[in-house]
Amino acid sequence: MNQLKKFITIVLSLWLFLYSYTTMAKLSNDCLYRVSKVQTNDTLTVRVGPGAKYKKVGSIPSNGNHIEIVGYEIKVGRFFWVPIEYDGIRGWVNSYYLKKDCPIIEQYGCSFQVVNVDSNDTLSVRNGPGISYKKIYRLSSNATGIEVTGRSKKVGRSRWFPIKYKYVKGWVNRRYIQEQDCL
Repeated sequence: MNQLKKFITIVLSLWLFLYSYTTMAKLSNDCLYRVSKVQTNDTLTVRVGPGAKYKKVGSIPSNGNHIEIVGYEIKVGRFFWVPIEYDGIRGWVNSYYLKKDCPIIEQYGCSFQVVNVDSNDTLSVRNGPGISYKKIYRLSSNATGIEVTGRSKKVGRSRWFPIKYKYVKGWVNRRYIQEQDCL
């Protein structure tokens, strides 16, 4: 009888996992999420199903960002669980530990700066959203005063912003710019 319960739990978990990815709409098309309320030396556990009883399939560091919610949240006991994708890992996390990290679209009075680029490297500006587009300019690792000129566009697992920097207009990967100053 114990093996039957285990088997049913596994089958239901798998069904729920696959169902959430194949038939449910995303919660947000423009927002990604980041880890919140997790200690610096700890990680957020990603599980096969919605709940702490499910097997661990991966983890997200305490500073993890660019997490995509790929379906509806489900309440299990007192907690809400959401299906996510992060850096090639798909599974479920407790939504308490996520915080919206939405792009600020056409936010007037804000400028952006380059981040997550080594000091001896540059950020490529392309003539379209994605790495298949031609490089048209290189921003230095400490470039500031970048203007976001429109809505982000998702390409594969990345989001791309249309930007203007001095005389150049193009697209950059969202991972490499963040708000600098807002009036």
